[in-house]
Amino acid sequence: MFRLLRLILLIVVIAVAVFAVTGYKINGKTIQDYYHSLSENKEVKEGMKDLRVLVGEAMKAVGEEMSDTISDEDREKMEDLVKKELEEGKKVKK
Repeated sequence: MFRLLRLILLIVVIAVAVFAVTGYKINGKTIQDYYHSLSENKEVKEGMKDLRVLVGEAMKAVGEEMSDTISDEDREKMEDLVKKELEEGKKVKK
């Protein structure tokens, strides 16, 4: 079922792209005309602004979570863990 929906969506996207490139008219308007009328709509503009703010905040939050700095405490824990694993590996090989 999912493959069928994905195939239908792909066909629709390709059809829209072909209609946009060829200038095919649907009800007397081209795809570009529909896009311009939609992009000039006040509600759509406000929605796009809100979406940009949400995406920006999400990217900022993810960036803070994935910072490259490691605290000294975390570094010491990691070094102790590595030493412990190396010592256990030496015991197993003997």
